[in-house]
Amino acid sequence: MRYLDEKKIDKDQLMSDLAAYLSEEYMECVAEKEKFIEEKYKLEEEKERLIRCVMLEKEKRQIRSVFSPLSLDENRMEEVKEPDTREVEHALDTLSRNIRKIQKKCDRLKSYLKGLEETYFVVSGLEELDKSQEEILFLPAFYELMNHFREVHPEIIVSCERIEKDSPVIFTFSFLTGFHQMMKFSVQKIGIRSLNIDTFIEQDRIMLQFVMKPKKQVSIQKFKKNRNILEDMLTREFAITRWQENSVVLQAIIEV
Repeated sequence: MRYLDEKKIDKDQLMSDLAAYLSEEYMECVAEKEKFIEEKYKLEEEKERLIRCVMLEKEKRQIRSVFSPLSLDENRMEEVKEPDTREVEHALDTLSRNIRKIQKKCDRLKSYLKGLEETYFVVSGLEELDKSQEEILFLPAFYELMNHFREVHPEIIVSCERIEKDSPVIFTFSFLTGFHQMMKFSVQKIGIRSLNIDTFIEQDRIMLQFVMKPKKQVSIQKFKKNRNILEDMLTREFAITRWQENSVVLQAIIEV
């Protein structure tokens, strides 16, 4: 019996180490993808700048052709050349290939992590709960989690009403992972100043709505990039329902 217990502990440690390794690899992939996307946006802006400069110059020449005393032939000799964007387009093609490649790696790692969460950690955890006939109910555990978040981030205004209502929904490793990824990204990348959480309790599920207000507005390019990155990091319970310059709204559904 002792041998079996030690074997289970070894297995638990091995699975935990595997999850930690996959998580670290996934975060490195996300960081690399973010770097490629940032470079891509800069190149797209450079391409737009080249095209815009030529368009402005063409407009100037058209105005000059109307009001200038020069003859039409002389004006035609001053026609503006089309912008040479071949180098930029080649770099964009290379970055797009790199982004697709790193995205495939991100997707694989994400599926491996979800598989571990769903088939080992959650199932194993539920089996242990069944054996001890104890359950970690979602609501009280979530409120404790939010109290901890307030202590760690006193600079963020958190509004979360505690609802005293029974629910059979239990707290899972998958939700905790998604919540951790969401809040870490929101604090470090989005830079939120306030967080409002609405709780909707049904018979066999709980829905949470997270409304976050950023400290400052960002460009539309960064807005799209951040949304794509966060969507890749979230677990199955979470979904982004709205992302605007002045607010980010996510929803989480936890079922029995």
